[in-house]
Amino acid sequence: MKLGPYVLRGKIDRVDKLPNGQVEVVDYKSGHLKNYESDTKRMRQLMLYALALKQIFNLKPAKLTLYYLEDNEAYSLAADKFESKLTPVAQSAIKVFDAIKTSDFPPKPGAFVCQYCDFKMICP
Repeated sequence: MKLGPYVLRGKIDRVDKLPNGQVEVVDYKSGHLKNYESDTKRMRQLMLYALALKQIFNLKPAKLTLYYLEDNEAYSLAADKFESKLTPVAQSAIKVFDAIKTSDFPPKPGAFVCQYCDFKMICP
């Protein structure tokens, strides 16, 4: 799919046709459901999939689902909960790609991060 000046390639785990003719995008996760994450952060990857389906196949997903294999638990969002977030997620992704392209990764020091850093003895 095209996202700004970038072209993304990837694979969607599963797209199911629902009884009403609409589609559901399913992504499998090996970890556990994190309750502290916002819907936007948790579903960012699936929202990009929704944009790709719309752009490439002219499909508008009715539902996005993360399936956590370890917990045997699914977490879903209906279209009315994620549609308004698609454009901000796309814009955020473009900013990340821009940062990667320019190698712009300023340090983000913190107690947890710094305690495991190989450079902690010489870093101000």
